[in-house]
Amino acid sequence: MDTIRLEDGQFDLASRSLQVGELALSRGRATADINEQGRLNWQQLLKAGEDPRAPAPKAEALEGPPWRVALKTLRLDDFVMAYSDRSRQYPLEIDVSRLGVKGKADLSFMPDKVGVLAENLN
Repeated sequence: MDTIRLEDGQFDLASRSLQVGELALSRGRATADINEQGRLNWQQLLKAGEDPRAPAPKAEALEGPPWRVALKTLRLDDFVMAYSDRSRQYPLEIDVSRLGVKGKADLSFMPDKVGVLAENLN
């Protein structure tokens, strides 16, 4: 990644919100690879820090409003994306270069549901 620019950010822990005016990424690369068993390489990132011996979070820590993330502008400039799927009968590979995208995102999630999502990706 050549440049990562974050502008106009605001974080409020009490209301569990993050607002970002613009996130701009330029000359970067994203790769998604599905192996022969159908496992996405990004799944390894979700489980990497888990310690099975760690105590479960307390219920009161998970209570409260959902976390909200508002990304007013997401900009990708001169980006490269690669996708491969080796789980198919005929493997698929897609490469896109010099990609330019502008978009936005509004996300809402509960911490206890993120763990469920990570478990269901296996």
